[in-house]
Formats: sequence, C-alpha cells, structure tokens
Amino acid sequence: MQSGLMIQPWTAELVVTDGDAYLCGLLADIAAASRRIDLESYIVEADEVGTQITSALAAASARGVEVRLLVDGNGALNWIQGPGASFRGCPWRIYHPVPWTVLRTYLPTLRQLLARLQAFRFANRRNHRKTCVIDERIAWIGSFNLERRHYRSLAGDDAWRDTAARVEGDGVQLITRAFTLTWRQSWRYGKRFLLPATGLLGRLLAVDLGAPVRLNSPRQVRRRIWYDLLQRIRQARGRVWITTPYFVPNEDLLKALAAAAKHADVRMLLPAINDIGMMPYIAKVYFARLDAAGVRVWAYPRMVHAKTMLIDDLGLVGSSNLNSRSLLFDLEADVWLQQPSSIATLAEAFTSDCSAAQEIVSGQRPSLRWRLLGNLFLSMRRWL
Repeated sequence: MQSGLMIQPWTAELVVTDGDAYLCGLLADIAAASRRIDLESYIVEADEVGTQITSALAAASARGVEVRLLVDGNGALNWIQGPGASFRGCPWRIYHPVPWTVLRTYLPTLRQLLARLQAFRFANRRNHRKTCVIDERIAWIGSFNLERRHYRSLAGDDAWRDTAARVEGDGVQLITRAFTLTWRQSWRYGKRFLLPATGLLGRLLAVDLGAPVRLNSPRQVRRRIWYDLLQRIRQARGRVWITTPYFVPNEDLLKALAAAAKHADVRMLLPAINDIGMMPYIAKVYFARLDAAGVRVWAYPRMVHAKTMLIDDLGLVGSSNLNSRSLLFDLEADVWLQQPSSIATLAEAFTSDCSAAQEIVSGQRPSLRWRLLGNLFLSMRRWL
C-alpha cells in the first residue's frame, strides 16, 4: 500500500471511462432511487443530456423522492436562463450566480440588495464538482458534465475523454454533507441569497486525510489536502501516472514530480487540443523541466477532460485540475480508489490513451512563438 496515512476503503467501487456508460448508469440509479437524490454539476446544458437528467430528476421527485439539484451560476448559465427559468420538476439552486443576472431581479429591500452585491465578491469562486448521491448510499463522482461534448453517441469521435467512479461506503456521507453546506450557501432562482449558518463550516467538514473522499471545502483545509497529495506523490515507489486537462502547476507540484521521478515511473497525459486555447501553450512552458526531471509526457490528439492519478496502488478520480483555480477558488471533489479492479481499469485506460497519443521526446524545444505566448498566458495563472 502507498506509504503515508492509510486510506479507508469503499465497500464497492466501479470506474467508468465511457460517457455513454456513465450516463446510462447514472440514469439507472436515479430511476431506482427510493428516498433522496442530491446532484450537483458545474455545467448543465440545455441539450439532450441536460434534458435527460432534469427529466429523470423531475420523475423521481414526482414519485416522492426528495431531490435537490445544484448548478453553478457560470457553468450552467445557458440552462439557468433557458429551461431552468421555468423548471419546477424539483427544488434547485444556483451556486454564485454571475453578478449581472442577479442585479436584474427585483430588489424589495436594502438588505437583499447588499446580499446581491456579494455576487461580485464571489464571482471568481465556482462549484466545479460533479457528484450525484443516491439514497445517501451510492455516489457518482468524476469529470463528466451534463452536456453533449462528453458523450460519444452525441459528439462522435470528438467526444471528450473523461473518467468517473461509482462508490458505496461510509465516505458517501461526507459528499452529502459537502452538498448540504453548498446548498445552504446557494441561491433559489430569483430569490434572496441564502447565507450560511455561523460555524456550520467546521462542524460539517472536519478534515480526515484518511477518508476516501477529498473535499477542498472549507477553504482553510485546502492546503492540508494539497500537501497530503504532494507527499503521496513524493513517496511513490512504483508509479505516478497523471491525466489532467489543465496543467498549470505551482513550484511545489513540480518539485514533488521531480522527487518522485528519482525512484518511480512518472508519466503525464495532457490534451494536445484544448477547449481553453491557451492551455497547450502554457503546458509547453514546463516540458523541458519535466523532461530534465525524468517525467515522461504524452500529448493526446483530442480533448482529455479526465482528472485521474495512479500513485502506486492507489487511484484518484474526480473533478480537481492541477491548476490555480482548483487550488485557490473552485469547489472540487475526488475519491481515492484501491480495489484491484479499479486500479486495473485506470491503468488500462492510461496505457490505452498513451498508445493513441504522441510522446514529447527529449530535446523537443517549443518555437519562440510558443514560448512567448506560453509565458504571456502564464502571467494569468492565478485565474486559470
């Protein structure tokens, strides 16, 4: 087992690397729910996937299941201003609406106006989690948003590569508590901002680095879980295999990868084509340093949106990116996996992805244009 604090096991784990299988499994669990469904997603689009999910949630609510849907004010903006404006299928809320949408609403009191002005203060803080908890027993967690780009049946060969996990066990309760906290901090559509109860933060989410769930809320625990991850990378003796779409590392991460490469097989898979156009330029800024440290890098020919790690015989799956946004601003959720079948699936997916990608060989130096643009974009790293 990976050196360091032992991770508590799940009673059941399933890794899913195909979007259509993920959507099918998620819809099946929603249809089978008998008591409660908590679903949160950074993006819910007004397309086929968003419609399927919200319709399934409405059907569950109609048969008596307690349903809560939580969307991000920026990521789900199209849905909020489209189908969401008239959606009454289940209770739903918005985490940090973008300021211009809330300031257009009716302001009957000064107190509500002041509350709405908080939207400017929190405009850069987003709920980037993608989780669904069924009956407080089953949790889906990963990188799939509720939009068509992630699903091969809809996007064809251009579908994004993503990964999710379906887990069961005591750790599911932590995801439910995190959801409830965020729910209480969020807006009802067109209503006043709901402020969190005093002291609720610490009581709900005390840090347990041995828990199988990584949650970076409240904000004061982020450094603890971040340094725990860095320690696990540095102490790896077999492998550190990382898939990440948005690679904007800080100095601590670069040093941890270099330390691991002295006694472990350290590899990274990044997308050569990215939905955020500046990301490939930024990634290339680090290629020479990674190569010098013994870290091998592959560039995948289409968008890889999965956020996974294999550290010896532990796997990590979730929504966290290796960038400043995940470290400083966004709410994220990841799960540690350790069942042999899960580790085998993650290893097979990583190996298969690398076989379809191009390795960045030693000595490849980006052109002057790439270096200049990469360093220019890197000056905005705090917001990336």
